[in-house]
Amino acid sequence: EIFGYENPMQSPEFNASIKKKYLFEGIYFDSNWEIILYKFLKDHNIDFKYHDKNTNFTFFYDIERTYIPDFIVNGNIIEIKGPHLFKDGKMICPWKHKNDTPDKIEWRNGLYEAKHQCMLNNGVRIITDVLSYGPREEWLDKVQTTKAKRKIKEFRKGN
Repeated sequence: EIFGYENPMQSPEFNASIKKKYLFEGIYFDSNWEIILYKFLKDHNIDFKYHDKNTNFTFFYDIERTYIPDFIVNGNIIEIKGPHLFKDGKMICPWKHKNDTPDKIEWRNGLYEAKHQCMLNNGVRIITDVLSYGPREEWLDKVQTTKAKRKIKEFRKGN
């Protein structure tokens, strides 16, 4: 046990430092798409929870792992994933590292697909285009503009 956790990577501080890229209204988000959906839900007074620790699923891929969905919206479980994470109907790891071996790439892709299967088995709705979720409000359409993209970048940690 290190720092109160079996693995230091389990600590909330560590996870916030590496996984969460955007800070908006005091909340860390994984992507700008999550901010867009969060803002849409708040602006429309839709009941939701973001990264609710009480809603989690376990799956096994070499060890037992925990998956916490992005949103619970009116009782529906929603995960935001970019289309770059899917190939031929399977979830993949699109990021390659300098010292990757074919075995390491295959292992990471297997991990992503195991998580994908966990989502499907638990009725998670996977959204790959957040602009297609709900009414296309004016502010939602404007997020595609350069000014809006710059605004979203302001929430990126380190800026």
